[in-house]
Amino acid sequence: MKSSVPSSSSAHPPPPYSVYDGRGSPYKHVHPAGGPAVSTAAAPAASHQQNVVVVATGVAPDVVYNPYPVAMTTAFVLSCVVFWCFGWLFGAIAFVLAVMGSDSSTRGDVIGALRLRNASYGVSIAGIVIGLVIITIIVISQTNAYD
Repeated sequence: MKSSVPSSSSAHPPPPYSVYDGRGSPYKHVHPAGGPAVSTAAAPAASHQQNVVVVATGVAPDVVYNPYPVAMTTAFVLSCVVFWCFGWLFGAIAFVLAVMGSDSSTRGDVIGALRLRNASYGVSIAGIVIGLVIITIIVISQTNAYD
C-alpha cells in the first residue's frame, strides 16, 4: 500500500496560535515560522474515501496563552512597605521590578512577568532582613552606650 504525502510547500498553513500584539485588540492569530506543518493526503480509492492527516512538528516558539494578567498588587504593596519602613534602596529596586513585571504581564509575557514578580519579592525580603539587622544593631549599640 503506497501513500503519497504532499510536500510542505503544497500543505495547508499551520494552525494559528494567539499572541498579544501590544496594540488594539488583545490577541491576534499568527502562524509560527517553522512551526508544525499540517498536510492531508487521500487514501487509495476504495469503497469509501478516507483522509489521512500527517502532522510534523517543527521548532515553534514557546507561547503561553493566559488571558488573565499576572497579579502584581502584592509586589507593589510589599515594595512600598520596604521603601518606607526598612530602606528606600531595596524598596525602590523592588518597586521598579514590580512595574517592569506589570508591563510584561500587559504585553502578554506571562513567564517574564512571573520572573520579575519573584525578583521583586526577593529584593523586598532581602530589604526586610537587612533592615531588621541594621535596626537591631542600632538598638543594641544605643543600649550599650548608656551602660
